[in-house]
Amino acid sequence: MNCGQEVSNEADIAVKLCVSDEKRTENNEKRSSVSCMYHDDGMKHLVDLVDQSNQEEHKDGEQLKSTYPVSTDVKSLAVVKYTSVEAPYGFLRLSSNTNLNQPPANWLRASTKLHGNQWTFPKTTHSTIFSSFQMANNFTDCVSEVDVISDAENIKKLLKIPYSKSPISMMVHRVGKTILLDDFDIHSHLLRASQKQWEWLRKFYYEHILQSLQEKEKAMMRKNKSRCNLQNKNMFSKFLYYSVTDHTPGQPKNTTIDSSNDQKSEEENHEDHHRPLQPFSQYALSLPDPVVETQEEVLKESHEFLRNVLWNFEDIRMLIGTDMPIFGGGTHPAVSLRLRDTKKPINVLTGLDYWLDNLMCNVPEVVMCYHLDGIVQKYELLKTEEIPQLENSQFSPKVVKDIAQNILSFLKSNATKSGHTYWLFKGKNDDVVKLYDLTTLCDDLMDDPSQNPFKLPVAMLLYKVARNMKESADDRHKEGTICKLLKNCLTLLDGEKQPQVVTSVHYLLSDVYISSDLDPSTIVEQYSSEGSENSHVQEEDSDEDRPTSPSVEVKTLCYPHHYRQFEFQNNKNVPHIVKNWDERCHLSLTHVIEGLNCVYKAFQNSASTRNEMDDVTPRDKGMPGISEEKITMANPYSPIPLHYSPLKGTLELVTQEKNKNKSSDLDGSQHSQSDVDNLRSTKNNEITPLSSNSLLDWKACNKVMLYQKAAQVYCALAEASNRAQKFGQALKEVKLGILCCERAQQLVESYGKDCPQEPLAYHLGLAGDIHLMLPQGSALEAHQEDFLNLGTLDKLVLNFLEKDKIGQLGEYAWAYGWSLDKESNLNLSVQCYQISLNMWSGGRRAGYERLTKRLGNICNELGVFHMNQAIQQWEETGDTSENVTELFNKSFKFLQQGITAFESVSDIQNIALLNSNTGRLMRLNAHVQAPYDSGGGRKEVSQQEQYYHKMAIKYYKKSLDVLRSRDQYQQVWDTVCWELSTAYFSFACLLQDYAPLSLQAQEKVEEEVVSLMMMCLKLCETSNTPPAQQPLYQYRVASINHRLASLYHNSYRNHSTEDLRRKQLRLFADSYYSKSLDGFQDLENFTEFLRVTLERVGLWEHHLQNLTGFSSRLKTLHQILDYMLSAQPVIKELCNEQKTCKLLKSMEKGPDGGGDGNETVTQEEEVLETQKLLTLLDQRLRLVMQSMVKLYSSKGSKFRDSLKKWSRLQTVFTQQAKSMSLQDYLLFVMDKLQDTKEW
Repeated sequence: MNCGQEVSNEADIAVKLCVSDEKRTENNEKRSSVSCMYHDDGMKHLVDLVDQSNQEEHKDGEQLKSTYPVSTDVKSLAVVKYTSVEAPYGFLRLSSNTNLNQPPANWLRASTKLHGNQWTFPKTTHSTIFSSFQMANNFTDCVSEVDVISDAENIKKLLKIPYSKSPISMMVHRVGKTILLDDFDIHSHLLRASQKQWEWLRKFYYEHILQSLQEKEKAMMRKNKSRCNLQNKNMFSKFLYYSVTDHTPGQPKNTTIDSSNDQKSEEENHEDHHRPLQPFSQYALSLPDPVVETQEEVLKESHEFLRNVLWNFEDIRMLIGTDMPIFGGGTHPAVSLRLRDTKKPINVLTGLDYWLDNLMCNVPEVVMCYHLDGIVQKYELLKTEEIPQLENSQFSPKVVKDIAQNILSFLKSNATKSGHTYWLFKGKNDDVVKLYDLTTLCDDLMDDPSQNPFKLPVAMLLYKVARNMKESADDRHKEGTICKLLKNCLTLLDGEKQPQVVTSVHYLLSDVYISSDLDPSTIVEQYSSEGSENSHVQEEDSDEDRPTSPSVEVKTLCYPHHYRQFEFQNNKNVPHIVKNWDERCHLSLTHVIEGLNCVYKAFQNSASTRNEMDDVTPRDKGMPGISEEKITMANPYSPIPLHYSPLKGTLELVTQEKNKNKSSDLDGSQHSQSDVDNLRSTKNNEITPLSSNSLLDWKACNKVMLYQKAAQVYCALAEASNRAQKFGQALKEVKLGILCCERAQQLVESYGKDCPQEPLAYHLGLAGDIHLMLPQGSALEAHQEDFLNLGTLDKLVLNFLEKDKIGQLGEYAWAYGWSLDKESNLNLSVQCYQISLNMWSGGRRAGYERLTKRLGNICNELGVFHMNQAIQQWEETGDTSENVTELFNKSFKFLQQGITAFESVSDIQNIALLNSNTGRLMRLNAHVQAPYDSGGGRKEVSQQEQYYHKMAIKYYKKSLDVLRSRDQYQQVWDTVCWELSTAYFSFACLLQDYAPLSLQAQEKVEEEVVSLMMMCLKLCETSNTPPAQQPLYQYRVASINHRLASLYHNSYRNHSTEDLRRKQLRLFADSYYSKSLDGFQDLENFTEFLRVTLERVGLWEHHLQNLTGFSSRLKTLHQILDYMLSAQPVIKELCNEQKTCKLLKSMEKGPDGGGDGNETVTQEEEVLETQKLLTLLDQRLRLVMQSMVKLYSSKGSKFRDSLKKWSRLQTVFTQQAKSMSLQDYLLFVMDKLQDTKEW
């Protein structure tokens, strides 16, 4: 074997071992040794039977063999979480006849010392009562993820219970879903310790356990210190040192496996820009760590194992500590070494011990070295799966698996309370294993709860596990468990003795209810949707329903799944936390107040301690060794450290210390070690702008964090109140949040640090929201009452704020000032947003964008507000005064400020909307600038009026340019297009109706009107018109065509010479009249249809006047009649509509003649207008008929028949007009004309 060959790191080995078993046989190994001991206090005389024969144990093994058949494979997977050695030790095979009684040359030498504790056989000295706590603190990520945390030796003891009569004594603790097991030596802790140590447990042991045992069973196993056992240990130690090669691969190396940190950090950096707004997490202080100092006190006796292994045994996950040395080299990269006496065969217990050690350490082989009286005889290489089949050492791995599952189920179903101390006990030769709840049973036996040495370690572990869960990525899914752990932690702590820990627990509890990484604006959606069914954290099982001393028979541990059902019944409930956001906020605020109370008590205690130190007598002050500036008080719970210097380099260290003292004297400055540590931590900490490890002590740091948490809670409450339109309550909560932010800022600045202002900026932004909405709400008196009403928690918070006499509060009192004036609130809102934006200059983009959009929104509100004020004042006075002009200027200023704000964050939609509002402002300006004469008559369009109309069109076009296309912002695009078409149409109508002929020629004005109308028509005739607005667009198109027809009609009349231009004008006019008639007919707007028809008839009548030929005149008259007859369907519809309206009016009219007056007036006006148009149509029809008669009479006998026909029709029509209504008369005439139509 190549002993010097390097092998792979065992941390990378994760080989699944599937081992099988066969029948077991009786073990003939016998041990006998008797020793006696006496307890110091003389109260009890105990006989200790050590190394008694294991014959009875192996009889139990034979019973198991005969009862249970050989099992199938057992699954095992071991992964190394931590190792203090880089690789297995190089293995050197010893030659035959090597004398192991003689020590090797390298024995106990530092150069070849086996790293970790020196191994002896069997292992009895490594475990302590805090071993599992040490592992749990080192691997808090495993707590609640694994089932058991313990020393490997304790696991082996439990799995050997059915095979051994040896006693069992272990302390059991429950942390979340994890069981912590530690060996408890009764002899050393209860029988040999001083009178005051473990006094409460000693009383319980004497009164409840020894009284129930028989005299023979009172003997308790203690450490085997016989000469034979010591010789075996020394021989095994020598054997290990013999087997180590001179070239041990690698040096001691602390290796912790963690492969996810780099990937997580990269993902966090990549997603940092896309995270939601978190103003209370990015700039918050990190929670001071109280665990380090406490661990030094309570875990100083803990043992650091050679390696920590995550062992999966079937469905059981265990974190175990082991010191078994692993050797390897060549073709055998990992083996374990065992030394056996050829005279003594391997028994079941020894084989089980070897098998479990290899499974736990993931070692596939074991090398057995056989010796005879210390002389090496031979080696034997066995695979791990072959160990259960060894002769005289056969056992069933399946049964071992059942034992493990049953023991775990028994512990989990009975040790259910986090924070309680349980004692797993089995007497020698006892058939029952008992579990005592010492916290409950020994409550009356402890004068001081702090007498339980496990209390503080359990509390600190609960705190550390909860904090680790809180810092994990999926902490939202573990809120119930975190809250439960922290509340159990609080029950174990004393606020006066551990104020820092208690304060930290209260802060974490407040952070569980309202997490710092939550966006306050979304907290309502996250917690209000699920209601509050599970409104409290589920409590643990009641003491009344659970026995305090449950037990299990040893023989039942071998039954498959015997206790599995009880574990499921007791672990089926998952703790829940309140879902209602309001209750969460108040619970969080309650814990903030509790934390502040604890901090102030700590301040008072430290102040009283300083006062006692100041009261030292002058004689004491003059004593040598006592400093007048600082007196270090001794801690009764910790030893006094002895300062020493290493032998090597002592002279150099002394010289350096002298030089250091000289330089300190020259500089006149003295720095304590804590200051140096603070400076180091400040230098290395670059996570946040302000670190809790800086010059702030834990009290100041916790106060800052608690005030920041209170500010966040009030911010969340204010967000919810604002959404519920409780504006007075919201403003009160913003006020309290701002005060908390101010106090936290003053505390940090008092230590010479810069405090980030983003939380304060968020409050100011929220205050801006409230001032914006406050004038729009109702019941303002109720809002003011809510603003002035302070709750109990609010008064307590204000009380703590007043206790800190650091500086005056109220710098931002203007932000939460109460006002009912709309303009004042809007101006306050703008001021809040502007200052908040200045504070966000170094913050995240999300916060800057949100506040900028709010600023743009409030500027738009102010712009519209001043715009409406200007119009209202102009309508009241009718004069363009300086006030109106000033209001228009204010409106324009705020709208431009809003556009600038939205442009800074590229908010395309809002930029377009504010440009559209600016266009509306320009149109209103143009409306106000319209000139009137003294009689109220409208004058022609002024130059200033034209300017504002053109500016309005400019801003509407700018809005469309910003949007670019309709694809992305369809609704905004359609709105702006309609506004732009309105601007075109209104400006064109003004130019057409009140043409500025004093400034421009008629033709120029007409060209401009046509241009404006055509651009408006282009916007209205698009195929993307929304269905709901289709009638509006159709009406505008018809109106544009009507206006264009009227324009060309007017130009035609004014054009004196008969030429091609005149003909084109007539054709243009007739074409647009035709389009307009089609549009109004589709819309069923009969009044406008009749009006346009009459104008069209007038066009051709004017054309008729210029004709001289008979044929042309006759043709024109026929065409005019056709235009008039086209109104026949419209007149029929009017008749039906009027009849229907009369019927409905008679049905809806009550006995008192009630009805909607406004609607009646509108209908009557429309009827009168229609009647006028029908009357005019009748007149035009009579004139056309007269013209026809006159035209035919001019030709004499040639058209005698036609003349008679038209004369007769004229006579009939005249007679019928007297006896018929106008509508019926027109229909009668048109029917006759249709029947006698000759063209």
